[in-house]
Amino acid sequence: MISNYKTSKNFTLRGLRKIIRTFFDLSPIFINQFFAKQGYTYLISRNKSFYFKSSIYGTNLKIIAHSLSNIDRVATSNKKINDDFVYSYSDPIYGIFSLNLKNWVMIDIGANVGTYSLACTAAGAKKIYSIEPGNTFEKLNNNVKLNNLEKIISTFNFGIANFEGNMRWYEELSNVGNAHLVKDITDIDLSKTNTLLNKKFMEVKVKKLTSFIKENNINKIDLIKIDVEGMENEILESIEEIIKFQKPIFLIETHRIMSDIVGYDCITPIFNRMYNHNYESYHFNGNKFEKFIYPNFPMDTFFIPNNKYVINK
Repeated sequence: MISNYKTSKNFTLRGLRKIIRTFFDLSPIFINQFFAKQGYTYLISRNKSFYFKSSIYGTNLKIIAHSLSNIDRVATSNKKINDDFVYSYSDPIYGIFSLNLKNWVMIDIGANVGTYSLACTAAGAKKIYSIEPGNTFEKLNNNVKLNNLEKIISTFNFGIANFEGNMRWYEELSNVGNAHLVKDITDIDLSKTNTLLNKKFMEVKVKKLTSFIKENNINKIDLIKIDVEGMENEILESIEEIIKFQKPIFLIETHRIMSDIVGYDCITPIFNRMYNHNYESYHFNGNKFEKFIYPNFPMDTFFIPNNKYVINK
């Protein structure tokens, strides 16, 4: 009976979601914009391209959001829900809020339009180095200026890799602003996903994180966020000394599908490396941290030094 009830409920929710999406798909842009500005971004059309200004993550900070950007829609939503319209508090940004760090320094690698960088200023960050190589860099800068945060957030228009040189930045067609940074398009296998990339690419500069830290005289790092579509372990490999001696908290995108896309296991080495450095792995879910052990991992992982921070479990 319980199983039948859940099946019926899910079927009803999917039907309701389809009706609502159809309504907004058929509605003019100004109606979509009105609901988007109110924070109902989980309802707006995914087929209409438009911009809207809205606050992010329940703060007073605002961004100029795009309707086709999943990152923008999530950040500006007034409800934290999953695809079945069920309330959820699993977005990692709320994990950062709950850490209660004081006067902390963050490096945001793969900052996109800056939603995390901006929100972290509301969480007490005193300095953020926001790094984005692609054409979303202009949007990142505009969002920082919109909130008058230029003194706290410094932006940098290049990528982070395990070498110095150039790579190609391919943007996703169905998710504005999201992209893959590769040496060549043949380095990834997109047949494993529904992702479609723009065939035109930007050639962008990349450098090592250690070089960047030295150039900017960064002596203190409390948190490093890494979201680089499968290159996360390569970056970690290049900063062994920082991991060992500074022990910052890490928030790393750990998507299972990325190993299929890049053609090798890019996830297991991340966990092995961090465990070897006496870190523990956490998922932020239901408004609290939940400790887990690889291979039972979610999409995003907090790596927190053992015994360094008090975690509300």
